Amino acid sequence: MLSGKAEKFYEDKNAWHNLFHSNVTARIDESVCKPLFTEKTGSPNTSVRVLIAMMILKEGDGWSDSQLFDQ
Repeated sequence: MLSGKAEKFYEDKNAWHNLFHSNVTARIDESVCKPLFTEKTGSPNTSVRVLIAMMILKEGDGWSDSQLFDQ
Protein backbone atom coordinates (compact mmCIF):
# COMPACT_ATOMS: atom_id res chain seq x y z
CA MET A 1 0.00 0.00 0.00
CA LEU A 2 2.98 2.30 0.49
CA SER A 3 5.33 3.40 -2.23
CA GLY A 4 8.30 5.63 -2.82
CA LYS A 5 9.84 7.40 0.19
CA ALA A 6 7.26 6.09 2.64
CA GLU A 7 7.88 2.49 1.67
CA LYS A 8 11.66 2.91 1.93
CA PHE A 9 11.30 4.60 5.33
CA TYR A 10 9.09 1.92 6.87
CA GLU A 11 11.01 -1.02 5.40
CA ASP A 12 14.47 0.26 6.40
CA LYS A 13 15.76 -2.34 8.89
CA ASN A 14 18.01 0.31 10.47
CA ALA A 15 15.22 2.85 11.03
CA TRP A 16 14.62 3.58 14.71
CA HIS A 17 11.09 2.16 14.70
CA ASN A 18 12.24 -1.19 13.30
CA LEU A 19 15.18 -1.35 15.72
CA PHE A 20 12.86 -0.49 18.62
CA HIS A 21 10.45 -3.21 17.53
CA SER A 22 13.10 -5.91 17.24
CA ASN A 23 15.08 -4.92 20.35
CA VAL A 24 12.26 -3.91 22.70
CA THR A 25 8.69 -4.62 21.59
CA ALA A 26 9.31 -8.14 20.28
CA ARG A 27 11.14 -9.12 23.48
CA ILE A 28 8.34 -8.22 25.90
CA ASP A 29 6.86 -11.35 27.45
CA GLU A 30 3.07 -10.94 27.49
CA SER A 31 2.54 -14.12 29.50
CA VAL A 32 3.39 -12.35 32.77
CA CYS A 33 0.25 -10.21 32.32
CA LYS A 34 -2.06 -13.15 31.58
CA PRO A 35 -3.25 -13.51 35.23
CA LEU A 36 -4.59 -9.93 35.08
CA PHE A 37 -7.25 -10.91 32.55
CA THR A 38 -10.10 -13.37 32.96
CA GLU A 39 -13.10 -14.42 30.91
CA LYS A 40 -15.17 -11.92 32.94
CA THR A 41 -12.85 -8.93 32.61
CA GLY A 42 -11.57 -9.77 29.17
CA SER A 43 -8.32 -8.45 27.78
CA PRO A 44 -7.22 -5.17 26.17
CA ASN A 45 -8.01 -4.46 22.52
CA THR A 46 -4.32 -3.89 21.86
CA SER A 47 -1.49 -6.31 22.52
CA VAL A 48 -0.02 -5.92 26.02
CA ARG A 49 3.37 -5.98 24.30
CA VAL A 50 2.47 -2.88 22.27
CA LEU A 51 1.01 -1.07 25.30
CA ILE A 52 4.16 -1.70 27.34
CA ALA A 53 6.39 -0.58 24.45
CA MET A 54 4.35 2.63 24.20
CA MET A 55 4.83 3.21 27.94
CA ILE A 56 8.59 2.72 27.52
CA LEU A 57 8.69 5.33 24.73
CA LYS A 58 6.53 7.72 26.72
CA GLU A 59 8.57 7.49 29.91
CA GLY A 60 11.92 7.44 28.11
CA ASP A 61 11.15 10.68 26.33
CA GLY A 62 9.24 12.28 29.20
CA TRP A 63 6.11 12.62 27.06
CA SER A 64 2.51 13.01 28.12
CA ASP A 65 -0.09 10.71 26.56
CA SER A 66 -0.99 13.33 23.96
CA GLN A 67 2.68 13.93 23.09
CA LEU A 68 3.15 10.19 22.59
CA PHE A 69 0.28 10.05 20.12
CA ASP A 70 1.46 13.22 18.37
CA GLN A 71 4.87 11.66 17.86
